[in-house]
Amino acid sequence: MDVDGELGTASADNDILGDEEIEASMDQELQNDIENWLDQEEVTFRATASADGRSVDESPEATASRQRERKSKRMARIRNETLKRIKGVIVLSILMQSSNEHCNMLQTIIGFFLNSVHTPSRVIDLLSHAGISVAASTLLKMDESLIKQCKKRIVEAWKGFLIGTAYDNLDFTFKTKQPIIENGGRFLSTTSATFLPMEHGVTREDLMCSNYLWDRSINNPDADPNLIYKPKLEDFMPQRVPEGGIDMQLARKAWHIQSILVKYCAPFGKHKKDLGIPVPGPILQRIPPKKTTQIPAELMEIKESTADGNAEVVSSLLGQAGMSPGDTDGMVLLFHGDLSTLERLQAIMFSRGIEDEEWN
Repeated sequence: MDVDGELGTASADNDILGDEEIEASMDQELQNDIENWLDQEEVTFRATASADGRSVDESPEATASRQRERKSKRMARIRNETLKRIKGVIVLSILMQSSNEHCNMLQTIIGFFLNSVHTPSRVIDLLSHAGISVAASTLLKMDESLIKQCKKRIVEAWKGFLIGTAYDNLDFTFKTKQPIIENGGRFLSTTSATFLPMEHGVTREDLMCSNYLWDRSINNPDADPNLIYKPKLEDFMPQRVPEGGIDMQLARKAWHIQSILVKYCAPFGKHKKDLGIPVPGPILQRIPPKKTTQIPAELMEIKESTADGNAEVVSSLLGQAGMSPGDTDGMVLLFHGDLSTLERLQAIMFSRGIEDEEWN
């Protein structure tokens, strides 16, 4: 994942929310008032034309033009009403914060935003005196408090070992306005990670399988060759359903072809409700979706595109959790990443495997 470190400027024409989002945020009563106002505008327009002895053009082109103008007026009115509400909330928040310093929710949100875009502390302090933001020193204390709370949550979550870890590279490019040979910008490669508490009834006993996996590991020189697991397609896709005798591979391929026809061919769209799941019956184990609460890890200034870098990342993550290699006690630790991460971790385990003899 790449992030451009240069701050850009936003055009006034590029709104954070589109017309549909703004319209959906308005209550029905206000929308009805705007519709009544537009209807009154239409009546006034026709009455003025009639008083001047002019006839209203009812051609399709003129009607479409009036509809576009009506929509433009409608959205302009909605935007104006939205801005009034935003300004009203800001004014009330300033008055509340001036009488009680604990009523600072809006100021805290704005302060966090200003801090995230690297706003100078002088600007933040200026807005703090105006009652729009909290002070820069307050933001620093809040950051330190959140970091401490996050570290405490990580250590507590790892006590039961029922947690997974996912990490990936996070690259920054810091550009300069006028790059030269001596200073063409800066590239920083880091690694971000998050801890994922396990759900769906996972217990410690489910993860006590380290010895079982080692006895069947290709890196174990004493492992029985007949026990070493070699994944095959049949392990993930059984050939036949006992009840119906259907070839599972053909059934899945047929379902995917049907899915393509239903999604991308208009004449087959009417069969979308009949598409169902890829393979019906008890063979397919469906995992119900469940919201996961993530715990972000500390950003690591480590380049994880190498095997050594992945080893440093794993060591750093275990250190953040307050663990040492001897604390696992035969349990399996789950790490999630992309294909490159898997290859690097496999290379680490292979390079640190037990050797058969002195030169091998």
